[in-house]
Parts: sequence; structure tokens; C-alpha cells
Amino acid sequence: MLSSIKSFIKRAIHIGKSSLRIERSKYEVLLNEASDAIYLVNNKGEITYANPSACILFGYTNEELVYKPIHELIVSKADLFQTFSSNIIEEKGVVVQQEFVRKDTSTFYGEMSVRLFDDGAHQAIIRDITKGVIEQRLLIDREKKFKILVENAFDIIIVLSSDFKITFVSPVIKKMLGYEVEEVLGLNSNTFIELRDRVSIKKVLKNHGVTYAINDLKLIHKTGQIIHCEVNAVNFLNDPLINGIIVNCHDISARIETENELLNTNYELDSFVYKVSHDLKAPLRSMLGLINLSQKENTDETVKLYLEMMTRSIRNMDVFIKDLTQFSRNSRMAIVKEYIDFNELISKIDSSLKYEENATSIRIETSINQEIAFYSDSNRVETIISNLLSNAYKYHSFESNNPYINIEIEVSELRAIIKIYDNGSGIAEEFHSKIFEMFFRASEKSQGSGLGLYIVKSAVDKLEGKIKLDSIFGKETTFTVELPNLLTRSYDGSRENV
Repeated sequence: MLSSIKSFIKRAIHIGKSSLRIERSKYEVLLNEASDAIYLVNNKGEITYANPSACILFGYTNEELVYKPIHELIVSKADLFQTFSSNIIEEKGVVVQQEFVRKDTSTFYGEMSVRLFDDGAHQAIIRDITKGVIEQRLLIDREKKFKILVENAFDIIIVLSSDFKITFVSPVIKKMLGYEVEEVLGLNSNTFIELRDRVSIKKVLKNHGVTYAINDLKLIHKTGQIIHCEVNAVNFLNDPLINGIIVNCHDISARIETENELLNTNYELDSFVYKVSHDLKAPLRSMLGLINLSQKENTDETVKLYLEMMTRSIRNMDVFIKDLTQFSRNSRMAIVKEYIDFNELISKIDSSLKYEENATSIRIETSINQEIAFYSDSNRVETIISNLLSNAYKYHSFESNNPYINIEIEVSELRAIIKIYDNGSGIAEEFHSKIFEMFFRASEKSQGSGLGLYIVKSAVDKLEGKIKLDSIFGKETTFTVELPNLLTRSYDGSRENV
């Protein structure tokens, strides 16, 4: 009986050993055939086993890899055991991502499935995830760049749902329309579109992936101001990643304003050419008629009268051409900063105007206080004062017992204030807002080209100055001109040294 038991035990042990050898053999085949890298590390951190895939992945032979310290294969020299311990779970298993270095010093990223043993050793299965990590990093980089691009773009980028509610908007909406991003999310886009333009955006629902361009979509600023935008919209509602309508809004308000100004300028230019040609033809026709009449006359007195009338026409034409020259010069020429002595300038202007009709009948009084050096554009300043004085001569009231023109000039470090006032015929209040318009004449009896005060205002504006009119019809007129002293100011208004 005893011998039978012993024999059974021996057979059982033999079968058990045989089974163990079979299982071990299967396990070794599994390790050797595995596509993932597998290694064992003892409690000293040395590799005790590496399967063929591990040798291929790290670029070492089995002999080179076995008993190699695991930390030599890691890019970051952090303690792997500490990393495992900080991520350990109850089953003593953990999955971590780690960057490794190969024998040729190239690196790769591996996802490690690690099993810890009680004695401090561990087993790891490594899968090369370098491609996935790089793609993920590229995606993150693209997202980061896209975010920077969107947040710093000059255009508003909006994503709308199928019912045109805003699901995304770029921060530039604050600058363009005055709203914070949080204020508009979830709102219908029609809230910001001018009533007559709301139908335009609905076109994008017709076709998927087609870009629709709207040349001038009028958006409403938070203040109520209309902002003109050039819009491109694409329907990506069927795209699972986007699932929205992408709208790009580019502010073209400045361009629209420029185009309108250009249209107005062209209109003014057409009017200007028409008016100039008319005012040049009128005296020429008058002279031709007078010449024709004088040829038929035999008396010297009549011919003399005709010659005087022709002379007057020629002078009127000369004044008109002079005004045109001043107009052209003021609009084209750059500002020339130079020292101005107002005493000399007024004396020069007075000499040129003393031949005006009835000039000897008007008393001129001048008061100039210039203790500070004054710098400006002398040609423009002369044009301003000369035209104002010329008008004071032309439209004076000689019925007055004491006709006069007073000139007062006060110069300071910052500005020159020029006042020219007279007790002439005055200007009716209804014309005060129109006298600086091009070719404006209060009546058919008005002398000159109608450009004089327009040129004055243009020159004052060019010098960044101000002009003011005070007048009582039939009694008096005062023009007050304020011009900046370019000694202490640059052309944009900032201080500078000469």
C-alpha cells in the first residue's frame, strides 16, 4: 500500500514538473513572439530579461541589454520606482508614459504597463507611441497657433448654429462692435445686423462648403453706430468637427468713408471746373462785346468808356486767376515753417492793397504786440490776412462818416491771434454759416470770385488754426483768426524745438 502511494506521488510530481515545463515553454514563446517590448528588472534596477522586441526597440543585443541599469535607457533621470509609487494602484500595476533613449542616442516615447513585485522588482510592457505623441503635440501646437491667430486677428470670426445663434466669437468683437465675448454667446446674429441686411446671411444655408461673399453687410455697434463689413460665410453644419456656419467679418468702414469722400470730391471737382470755366468765360465775352461795340463808335469818349469797362473785366479776371493760384498752392504745397515779422507782413500787404478802389477813403489802424518769435507758413498767413483785408475794402460802407479797418495781432509762445474788424456793410446772419463755402456769393452784386473766404478757411485749417466770424448786417464785421506758433508745436500738435 505504502509503495503504491509513493509511486503515485512520484508520478504526480513528474506530471507536475512536466506541466510546469510546458507552461514555462509556452510563456517563453509568448514573450519571444510578442510585438511589444517586455523586460524584467530586479530590485537593484538592473534588467534581468529582455524579449527580442525590447532588443529591437532599444537597439541593443540581448547580451548588451541584460544587466544594464534601466535608468540608462531613460531620457529623464527621475527614479522610475518613485514614479511608479506615485501612480500605484491596489493591484500593484500602473500605466505611465515615458521617453526613452536608444543605443544610437535617438529617443522615442513609450507607454509602459508596469507590474510591481513585493521585493521591489518590476516587469514592464512597452509600446512605442512616438507617432501618436508627435501628432498630439502637432495638434496642440496647431490649436495654440490657431487660438493666437483668432485672438489677434483684425477680423471678427464667428461660428453660428443652424438657427443662427452665436456659439463662438473672437475677442476682436470688443474692438469692432463694443461687446464682450460673454455678452453675445447664445444670441441670434440678427441682433447685430442692420434690419435690411438680415436676409443676406441666410443664403449660406443653401449649400454645404460653399463660400458666400457679402460686399457690404452693415453691423450695429453697441453704441448704435453702423459698421460696414465685408463678410465671407461658409456652411459647415454637416461637418462633425465644426458643426456650424463660419463667418469672417472684415471692417471696411474706413474704405466706405474714403469712397464716399472720393465721390464728394469728384462732385466738387466737377462743380469747380464748371464754375471756373463760367467765371473765366464771362469777362472774356464781355470784353469781346465791348471791343465789337468800340469798333463801331467814332467818338473818343465812348471808346474811352468801353476801354475802362474792359480794364475792369481784365482786373476781375486777374483777381480770379490769383484766387485760383492761391487755392491750388494751399491744397498742394507742404507747410514751410519760417519766422514771421507781423509788422513787415502787414506793411507788405497794405502796400499791395492801397490801389484798391476807395482805399484812400478808409482809415487803417494797426496794433501789433509781438515780443515772442512766431513761426508759421508765411505764404499762407499772408494769404489769410490779405484776403480778409481785401474783403474789408471791397464791402465797406462809404456812407459812414468815419470808415475804418482795425488790425490787432497778439503773439504768444503758443499762438497768434489776429483780429480784423471794420464798420462796413456787415454780413447778414443768414449767410454766416455759408460764407466759407466754395464760390459762395451773398448776392449777384457781390464782387470777386467767391473763392476768397474759402481759401482763407482752407489755409487756416491747413495750419491747424481756427477762424470765427462776428458781424451785424449794415454795421460791422469782425474776423478772429487763431494760428498755432510752430516755434513750440509740430504739425501734429506736439511740442518741438526749433
